[in-house]
Amino acid sequence: MNATSAEIASQPDIWARAVAERSADARRALAAPGERMLILGCGTSWFVAESIAELRESAGLGETDAVCASEYRPRRHYDRVVAVTRSGTSTEVLAALRQVPTGTHQAAASTHQAAASTHQAAASTHQAAASTHQAAASTHQAAAS
Repeated sequence: MNATSAEIASQPDIWARAVAERSADARRALAAPGERMLILGCGTSWFVAESIAELRESAGLGETDAVCASEYRPRRHYDRVVAVTRSGTSTEVLAALRQVPTGTHQAAASTHQAAASTHQAAASTHQAAASTHQAAASTHQAAAS
């Protein structure tokens, strides 16, 4: 099995673990109703950020923008800035976070944790019933598109 196949095969367990271990923290950071939110990411994490932004706005939780961290310019006011990152060490994400105006609430979330929790919050708002695996799979597919 090559590295890509191994990564794909690992997804159901990773999603289940992320939801079980971190969903409450991520839900608090991502589902705060009425907040104007910016979600940053790079590479695949940027695609996840775009998916989260769409899910969050569709759920009526508030205006949400997604920006590639390397393109971030602090021009707009946000109540909260969330960095979605796989490793937590991306230089672009760290540089973008240093530019966030003082007083803006900041949060960091792993790619899997953020996507799974936001999808759960959106599904709850829409009163949809989905299993954790289905929620994670649909968010992962949206991020990969």
